[in-house]
Amino acid sequence: MTRSKWRLAVMVILFLFLLSGCKPLNQWLPRLPQPQLPAATLITDHKGRVIGQIYEQKRYPVKLKDISPYVLQAVIAAEDRDFYLHQGLDPAGIIRAIWHNLRAGRIVEGGSTISQQTVKNLFLSQERTWKRKLLEAWWVIQLEQQYTKDEILELYLNSVYFGEGAYGIEAAAQTYFGKRAKDLNLAESALLAATLKAPSRVNPWANLEATKKRQRYVLQQMVEMKVITPEQARQAEEQPLQIRKKQRAVSSLAPYFLDLVKQQAEKQVDQETLLAGGLKIETTLDAEIQQVVNDRVQTYLQKYPGLQVAVIVLENDSGAVRALTGGRDWWQSSYNRVLARRQPGSAFKPFLYALALEQGMQANSLYKCEPVNFKGYQPQDYGRPGYHGRELTMAEAVWVSDNIIPVKILAQYGPEQLVKEAKKFGFTSPLPPVLSLALGSGEVTPWEMAAAYRVFPGKGQYIEPWYISRIVTGTGTNLWQGQPRRWQALGPELAFQLLDMMRGVTGPQGTAARISQIIRNQAVAGKTGTTQENRDAWFAGFNSKYTVVVWLGYDLKGKGVGTGGKMAAPLWAEIVNSPALRGEMEFNVPGNIVKEKVCLDSGQKAGPACERTAELAFEQGKEPQEYCALHWFVPFINLPGF
Repeated sequence: MTRSKWRLAVMVILFLFLLSGCKPLNQWLPRLPQPQLPAATLITDHKGRVIGQIYEQKRYPVKLKDISPYVLQAVIAAEDRDFYLHQGLDPAGIIRAIWHNLRAGRIVEGGSTISQQTVKNLFLSQERTWKRKLLEAWWVIQLEQQYTKDEILELYLNSVYFGEGAYGIEAAAQTYFGKRAKDLNLAESALLAATLKAPSRVNPWANLEATKKRQRYVLQQMVEMKVITPEQARQAEEQPLQIRKKQRAVSSLAPYFLDLVKQQAEKQVDQETLLAGGLKIETTLDAEIQQVVNDRVQTYLQKYPGLQVAVIVLENDSGAVRALTGGRDWWQSSYNRVLARRQPGSAFKPFLYALALEQGMQANSLYKCEPVNFKGYQPQDYGRPGYHGRELTMAEAVWVSDNIIPVKILAQYGPEQLVKEAKKFGFTSPLPPVLSLALGSGEVTPWEMAAAYRVFPGKGQYIEPWYISRIVTGTGTNLWQGQPRRWQALGPELAFQLLDMMRGVTGPQGTAARISQIIRNQAVAGKTGTTQENRDAWFAGFNSKYTVVVWLGYDLKGKGVGTGGKMAAPLWAEIVNSPALRGEMEFNVPGNIVKEKVCLDSGQKAGPACERTAELAFEQGKEPQEYCALHWFVPFINLPGF
């Protein structure tokens, strides 16, 4: 007899010892380990809707009471009809397997009961050796002694593989049918039980025909066991199955957002716990708003092949990230452009005007738009002749996105002051202390722009954007909680004055006047941004509820895209005008803000003869007191006798 056959013969004797309850084996065979079921970490939006998962094995453990009775009957019929009768090891099956193994001279077959499969799934590798078979048998006996049959069946159904990355019955039910295990009907239960024999090859996605054939066998076994009638089996076999389409491994709803969540979670929780600890990561995302962004972006970009996009939506009250997309297609490029540095162009000007307001300037302050030369630097306005050749109020300069006036203002205060001002608004990107910074020559990210713009509807308070509320265990224990930093960047009155000026950007004179045809029944404000040679198109703005930043451009910076008003603003408007994001008809006004009708030519209080006027916001006591001296109004008085 060969050495391998001698080993198998010894194994037969040891099996006989096992079956007879030989006590000496307790002294040198290891004890049964504690079952550990790796469970997937779920990622939810702020309303508890699952938007993603992190796992090594996709598994969601459930109690036996939360599994359809049809599943229990189908699995027992398919895998181990005598499960509730034997003690874990099927002697007839073992003897048959040993005989085949002796003839082959190696391990080629095992007599697997559900108890044996549970031990294999939880504690053993897939190697075929006599040592492993002996240990398996020993642990099966211990399993049967320490757990009830129902507990063993629960362990089995939570550990067994159903194909396509689904471990356990709950993951299988969600993967193939998009429903909970407790809601599976007879036909679905039999189909899932049919996958257990060869889950990688025989499953509804890999080979539906073969799986249906095996389903028929499972139903026949259930009839023989008298747990269902022949008529029930026939109806289940003929019942149409609503099988889900194969899903991508990464959620298609918010893949760029999920990348951020995973990166942050990896800093707070060890890798093993994150992959297998069954945690829940509660995020700030709003699935409904994210879907709006996805739909609007997809529709818009169909007209522009190759054009890239970045969109971020922040809630004004909390600073929470409610939606984010970092490109046109994550599966083509996972590079997150929300975090990419690009020149913001004129969208950066509000921070220069914030500096001017803090220095005592007002919305009605007048500045001459004329040719200037700062040691060779000659800023010009968009179009020809490159300047307006007249005085503009600060408000009007914002609306028309004048370039000369911001540079003149910055020359007055110094570029270093604007760098300091930008830091107050949360900008961390390195900014050059040069005059062109007033026109957005420094590179910043859409993430930074959104956080900075949220200050204006946020009563001057800066809140660092945050996207994870907390990370909890499966039992609800808090492991980590998000605590965004916040500080007062600007006085509430000054923040509102800038907000009020930016409302005119979407008005008749503004650079985003075209979106007034899209926006309905809500107050909005914002600023367009366009860089040299139209390489970047921006619109950053807000309504009463959300701050939204849209960037459009190409990854190769030499290619032009168009202006912010023409390209980015319409997409921004389509997003903000959706019911999920729509704001109120007016913004909240601080108590000590007053509105005054101003003549745009003189900057003074408008009189009856003033034609170009606008209602501007002022801190109480700082509004203009004198009536316009440019436009005199002499009333015609009809005196008696004349």
